[in-house]
Amino acid sequence: EAWFGVAYAEYRSDELQLSYEALCEATLLDKDRSDIWALLALVHLRLDNATQADHSFRQCLSLQADCEDLLVEVAGEYVRGPGQLRQPTFAEAGARRAIELGDSGMGRGALADALAAQGKLMEAIQEAEAGMRLLVNNPEPRGLLFERALRWCEELGEKGLIDTLYALQSRCNEEASSLSP
Repeated sequence: EAWFGVAYAEYRSDELQLSYEALCEATLLDKDRSDIWALLALVHLRLDNATQADHSFRQCLSLQADCEDLLVEVAGEYVRGPGQLRQPTFAEAGARRAIELGDSGMGRGALADALAAQGKLMEAIQEAEAGMRLLVNNPEPRGLLFERALRWCEELGEKGLIDTLYALQSRCNEEASSLSP
């Protein structure tokens, strides 16, 4: 537990080599913790080690990953990664597992991004809409998800979808206002 805590703190401080070293110690003590493997995947992605990142992420998923936030973060890195680090199918797997653990707006947004990166824009828009509904009380991430979904709708040239998306954003804004003190 302590080595993982050190690794996590070092990762958040952008001290990737120190994080990696702490994660090596953590895996020696407990190789069956999915959160260790998820963080190791993130470190490898940030260090441009595609093969090691993929191995770590596969190991994480094989352990029935139970670290929702890290899975969403790994999914995001796999969508944004350059070259061979960009693995939208891995991103989709991570996002889907995160949603299984707890249906969240961030998880749905990660899944939407992964689907869009694979050219599955209609599915991506549906996931974005679901994510927006879950992010009613979080206007900033909801707004960013709305903008991405709007861009996908425009790529498809579907005016009806654009109108539906604006209506959903408006309903979310109204609901958020009614919930505010």
